[in-house]
Amino acid sequence: MKTKFFLVMGLLVFAGIVWSQNESRQSKAAAKEAKVKKAVETERYRLILDQARPMRGNMIPLTSEYTLTIAQDSAISYLPYFGRAYSAPIGSEGGIKFSEPVLEKKTTFNAKNKSFTVSFKVRAKEDTYRFFVSIWLNGTTTVSVTSNNRQAIDFSGTIELPDK
Repeated sequence: MKTKFFLVMGLLVFAGIVWSQNESRQSKAAAKEAKVKKAVETERYRLILDQARPMRGNMIPLTSEYTLTIAQDSAISYLPYFGRAYSAPIGSEGGIKFSEPVLEKKTTFNAKNKSFTVSFKVRAKEDTYRFFVSIWLNGTTTVSVTSNNRQAIDFSGTIELPDK
């Protein structure tokens, strides 16, 4: 009789611990979703990209920190480029690197997928780029870049969130 009592009590305590951990995990996820939503809606965020997928070839893990920063009406890109360039600018350091104002910016939220889609165009010194950014509320992101003088390339990574 005592063993059954202790067994039942042990199971109840274990179930309570599991339930409280699950509730804690859900509250952390909800807090992260709120931070992501606020960052995208205020149009101030930084994407840290750790994988590149050129049109030809395999996925390339990026070992250095490559970023795309959106600050309301401007974009700062520090991205590599792998793929075919139809014309290359002379004297350029390569990659997709610029700090320019954005044009034709559009942000939409898809409640079904819990994601934002941001599209914009940038006219840099050497080329015109069109960006299509998907940001999910869990913090993951994909970036597709097309340009006039190069093949398209995709990146994936995460959104950087403030600690507050």
